[in-house]
Amino acid sequence: VHERHIQKMEQILEHLDLMAQTLSREGIHNDFNDLFALPETVLSTSQAKELILHFIHSFFEINRTILNTHMAVNEEQDQLEKMVHFSTNMCDLKEMLLEKFDNMIVLLSDDMEKQNIRSLRKAIRYIKDNYSSQLTANVLAEVVNLNPVYFGHLFKLQTGMNLTDYI
Repeated sequence: VHERHIQKMEQILEHLDLMAQTLSREGIHNDFNDLFALPETVLSTSQAKELILHFIHSFFEINRTILNTHMAVNEEQDQLEKMVHFSTNMCDLKEMLLEKFDNMIVLLSDDMEKQNIRSLRKAIRYIKDNYSSQLTANVLAEVVNLNPVYFGHLFKLQTGMNLTDYI
């Protein structure tokens, strides 16, 4: 049983990073609910706080550029980290964090849609102009300044094809 909980915790962490990239409000809520549902014998309060801090760092690292147009990102990140460090009630902490992330996702989603279309057009233009070169997801993601995993997800979502098939 303990081994199964450890595996579940690792899956939640991996999935949270993906949710930070894809801005899935529902996915973040589900992952937080799953994380907080783990027994304290598997995940102590201090461990849970460390995992949440990791997620906060990832979320801001991935979304920093766009968030900068809406808020003082470093201050917002510091505020969330302090909230985690000084919180004594994990249930209240979860609700406060989810509310903060929901608000940021709304801001990001609107801007991301506009930026993503521009990024995809730029990537497709790059593919056409550099077809004879060695094209990889990493190269194209770098060209459009996106995370490679997110870029692949976005490309598939917008074109209906994975990047390799398109190339």
